[in-house]
Amino acid sequence: MTHTARNKRKPRKKTATRIDPFQEILNLIFGGAVRQPRARIVYSHIDESRMKQLISLCHPDKHNGSESAKEATIWLLEIRKNGGIIPHE
Repeated sequence: MTHTARNKRKPRKKTATRIDPFQEILNLIFGGAVRQPRARIVYSHIDESRMKQLISLCHPDKHNGSESAKEATIWLLEIRKNGGIIPHE
């Protein structure tokens, strides 16, 4: 067995990437010259009724003014100010 025979690698399988409709239109217009970005930011949304419930459940008044409850409530109020949208990277 030679040294090069041991170091041979199997070719990697290409994974299918999902292209959003807008990207598909750009690819059709520009002949595939436009690449889709690698990293995407995904957003979650908390509706107002759920937001009220969460703030009520973690409010510092219900937890003897604990720091954790204060931090959680501040975090939820910031999300509420942004329309209930939470970005994830």
